Amino acid sequence: EALDDKETVHVEFDVRGSGLEYECGDALGVVASNAPQLVTELLIALAAHADELVVFRGEEMRAEDALMHRADVNNLRPELLHYLASIVRGADDKARLAELLDDADAHGRSERALAFLAERDLLDVLSAFATAPCELQSVVELLKPLLPRYYSISSAPDGTPPSRVAITVAVVRYEALGRARSGVATTFLADRVAVAADTATTAAATVAAEEAEEADKPQQLERQLEQQHQQQQQQQQQQEQQQQMLPPQPHVQVSRVGVFVSRNVDFRLPVSRTTPIVMIGPGTGVAPFRGFIQARCGVAGARERDALGEQWLFFGCRHEARDFLYADELRAYEQRGELTLRLAFSRDDGDATVTTARRQYVQHLLRREAAQLWRLIHELGAHVYVCGDAGKMAHDVHDALADVVQAALGRDRAAADTYLAALEKAHRYQRDVWVA
Repeated sequence: EALDDKETVHVEFDVRGSGLEYECGDALGVVASNAPQLVTELLIALAAHADELVVFRGEEMRAEDALMHRADVNNLRPELLHYLASIVRGADDKARLAELLDDADAHGRSERALAFLAERDLLDVLSAFATAPCELQSVVELLKPLLPRYYSISSAPDGTPPSRVAITVAVVRYEALGRARSGVATTFLADRVAVAADTATTAAATVAAEEAEEADKPQQLERQLEQQHQQQQQQQQQQEQQQQMLPPQPHVQVSRVGVFVSRNVDFRLPVSRTTPIVMIGPGTGVAPFRGFIQARCGVAGARERDALGEQWLFFGCRHEARDFLYADELRAYEQRGELTLRLAFSRDDGDATVTTARRQYVQHLLRREAAQLWRLIHELGAHVYVCGDAGKMAHDVHDALADVVQAALGRDRAAADTYLAALEKAHRYQRDVWVA
């Protein structure tokens, strides 16, 4: 769904027969690939053929496969600039590279070089220094491996083992330096993954053999990525006939996706469903809380009949009508008395001149509900969860919670910080935040 300049997709993977298991709070690693159009443009810029053989991380493969599935063409190593400086021919290009590498160390690291690369992908850099006669193998050797992307799981297991796993993905699209850009995994999922033939809502999944703890180790992660790539190639041919039965879908290239579970033992529900929980998650930060609520209220209509502790969700987004994720589902829980919603819609005031300082966000809701929060946390022993952007949101939410505690204690900020630290140590204040 297009949400002004935002776009969010709900993706469910069919994992039947995979052996994949997860708990609420875990993340899903997705093995994505680079955009085909970008890979084509890179091959042209390198004057290379798709079937030309290269060696990447010790393995021989086609150039197109290396650039599509194995190499990170967005997060570049500074050594690339050193390589270009050693072969560039144009005087202007030589001068610009010399300026970028001035005071750089042996790896090409300097403030100017790193700032230059931070805004550019491989195609940008090759285009910027077009007089450099790059050799394909030399460039490939300087690229990092393409790593999985991680997304909070937004579903509760529907059995043991589960049959499905869901994620909520904010699709990244923007323009910079005169070119359209896109997130590697987000547009891979939104644009190039087919809907599986046996269901209208899921994409089939292949699952990594290692546990997520092992997948986080670099040497094992590389083996895992190679296994995923081989599985995708083998399974693609098997899926072609099945895929032809579906309605045409633009840009679809794969019908199976490599996924694995990344355990998050520091973001777990309380053992008892009678314990109250407070969830704070603006935007796609609501994702794990959808799973939390499903788990505590029962999935697939199989509701437990024992007492349910209070569940409060503080959610914020720009527009209620456009980007209130899972609105119908959450409101249904509220109507059944299983959830208390507190909502902030920062752009629904109807006044385009309203400044950021006057807009309402989740931290304002927390201060407004200070008495209820203190009752839940201090008197009823609630667990508090925060999910979303690690930058401003997480900081502002923490400050708001500290203000609530400080006012209730009638003491100074240091006392409030000590109180929250104690909650965190007791695993009653848990945060799953990321850098946007």
